[in-house]
Amino acid sequence: AIYNDFYKPKQAIIDYMNDESISNNNKKIRLSALQIGQYYTHGLFEFDYVVKHYQKESPIRQYGKYTFNVLPKFTNVMGLTNYDLHKIYRASPRGYTFVGLFGGMYIDFGWFALILFFMMGAFQKFCYQQMKNNSFAFAPIFVFLLFTNFFMLTFNFFRGSGTYTLISCVIFAILFSFLLNTTNNKNYEKGIST
Repeated sequence: AIYNDFYKPKQAIIDYMNDESISNNNKKIRLSALQIGQYYTHGLFEFDYVVKHYQKESPIRQYGKYTFNVLPKFTNVMGLTNYDLHKIYRASPRGYTFVGLFGGMYIDFGWFALILFFMMGAFQKFCYQQMKNNSFAFAPIFVFLLFTNFFMLTFNFFRGSGTYTLISCVIFAILFSFLLNTTNNKNYEKGIST
């Protein structure tokens, strides 16, 4: 598999798999654990490759176009922009391997992505505080961000169709908060008049 390129198994593991005295069930369990471990952590090694690649090459930052690639597509269709989508897709040096959230944000913003990660953490805390105060408008985006946190080493949930989910969750939070505030204001006015 392509995610094996930077994170190859040690020779001892290969020897273990080739040992005929070990049962096939044990080999299957260990091979599955190896593959899951490699798949989950390969994004860190891909990120390292992205950083090294961009140190050698002159970095052409995408400023969000790589991670949120749905937006340039949409603005091109609307005739507002004329981005070279192929160039945006090819910003990752190894093509279509998963570079994880770290790699995608690095391609977009370089080391300034660290500031965005702090902002994302602050926003998650805000969502959590809102839910603690019984305002569940931010529950969908909070759950989405939890998934993003768990898989950030492997997969960039903000990229591709994840952008639709993110936008939908933000719109839901805004509309739900607006409707809740409007309803509360009307109830408050009715309470005063009676």
